[in-house]
Amino acid sequence: MNLESPGAILFKIGPVTVRWYGLMFVIGFFSAAALAMRLGKKWEMDTEEMLNTAFWGFGGGVLGARIYYVLLEYKRFLQDPIQAFMIWTGGLSIHGGLLGGILAGYIYCKVRKLPFLRTADLMLASLPLAQAIGRWGNFFNSEAFGRPVNSDFPLKLYIPPESRPLEFHEQQYFHPTFLYESIYDLLLFSVLYFWSIHPQQWITAIPRRR
Repeated sequence: MNLESPGAILFKIGPVTVRWYGLMFVIGFFSAAALAMRLGKKWEMDTEEMLNTAFWGFGGGVLGARIYYVLLEYKRFLQDPIQAFMIWTGGLSIHGGLLGGILAGYIYCKVRKLPFLRTADLMLASLPLAQAIGRWGNFFNSEAFGRPVNSDFPLKLYIPPESRPLEFHEQQYFHPTFLYESIYDLLLFSVLYFWSIHPQQWITAIPRRR
């Protein structure tokens, strides 16, 4: 199977450009937030506060993800600093996103006197779903791919010349690592989400030491 991005841009209306990356980001966030609120009802928590916490975590996550990415690629951004603010072109780090999101959520919970660990349990249970959807934004941007593969490899991703690393500029096909991670995230989400729905069944099923 040969995967190839149709392009980063979804559509344009006058000066407004809508990109696939941003769309995947938004879909991932609202999907995760909706599921977190559903879990919140089951755990008898304030769903409005859950939604507010999700928005704070989202904002902090985006900011942290971008800052972390810019620091990693600082040499490129030193040449053109304005690009550091062009988040719609891609370039977010999951590590920075987690740190920023957790910090923002912690601050909000402290200000609102909410149980942070309990709230974090609900939020983090649905986070892999957002990540699974968001990885498809990397597909449309032709980024987050793996090492080169041969043309006869059963599952490969075509990367256009302008997006290839210099050392692999002559290679056309690469491992679709975005897809690998997306599948892994869906599996992780399934485990965490169903555990969150029936936590007592999982806990009682664990053999106790004598």
